[in-house]
Amino acid sequence: METHVPQEDNAAPMYRSGTAARMAKMPVSTLRVWEQRYGVISPTKSESGQRLYSSEDVRRLALLRALVNQGHAIGAIAHADSTELEQLLENARAAEAPGPAPSTAAISLVVCGAVLAERVRRRKSTLASLGIEPVIELPALDGETHLEPPPRTDALIVEAASLHPETAEAVLAAARRCGASAVGVIYSFGTVRATDMLRAAGVRLYREPNAQAELDQVLQELAQLVRVDAVYGKLEPLRRNARRFTDRQLEIFANASQTIACECPRHLVGLIRQLDAFERFSDGCAVRSALDEQLHRHLGDVANRARLMLEDAMEFAIRAETLNPPAS
Repeated sequence: METHVPQEDNAAPMYRSGTAARMAKMPVSTLRVWEQRYGVISPTKSESGQRLYSSEDVRRLALLRALVNQGHAIGAIAHADSTELEQLLENARAAEAPGPAPSTAAISLVVCGAVLAERVRRRKSTLASLGIEPVIELPALDGETHLEPPPRTDALIVEAASLHPETAEAVLAAARRCGASAVGVIYSFGTVRATDMLRAAGVRLYREPNAQAELDQVLQELAQLVRVDAVYGKLEPLRRNARRFTDRQLEIFANASQTIACECPRHLVGLIRQLDAFERFSDGCAVRSALDEQLHRHLGDVANRARLMLEDAMEFAIRAETLNPPAS
């Protein structure tokens, strides 16, 4: 198939849509959406009605594609002239120029138990790579110890030889006082009631880590929880993030994915709907059963956070596919 349309001598070269899209490094489907929905260019037409794109059209499409990849919404820049687009792209590249590496906020860690604290301090390379500083030692938890971690502690690790309900309550009370984003308990034996109480509150339970790699994994998991919490905020029972998209918007996104190359929006819509349904189901269980209310409140909180993260992913996919969120 001929993709370049021959012109008379001294005439500007003209390209069909497939060639223009390839030169601008974008899918043909995106070119058509941009042209029909946003009017980014107005190509000429041949006598047979075939759209023909000039070199300037291709250059403009390439500028728009680069800016969209930088995070600009196509609807906001669709009618800017080429000079404005070039300036926007230059500003974006200048902002991305390498500079001093941003410092990552350090994670404060409190370890309850002298033996465990010493083992943690020996993992210097792991602590450095995770940004954990400082490591504060407190006495091991026993029946008479009242844990008093410093305020604004990021992560808390408690060593307990055995777990009973009163032990679990002491751990949860200490976590609330210091506001820890991540709490781990390392234990040898425990009652079902005590372990259920801690799991329902989001506490991570670990059997005594024998190998260094196992201890590194504990530290990595707690550090990751702290980082996620810094982005999405601490969750509290009955204080949830509202839905970002209405049912109508989700339906439009799901159907739109049929007309573009990627099916990810359709799959994301399905996951968001399932998480929303599970959140409401968990809240219903919490109301019906006082015995495991705390567990189901926690499950609803986790579903709410997971939905929030997938809604972030949905917005990213929408920008990548150059769709605008429809009005609710």
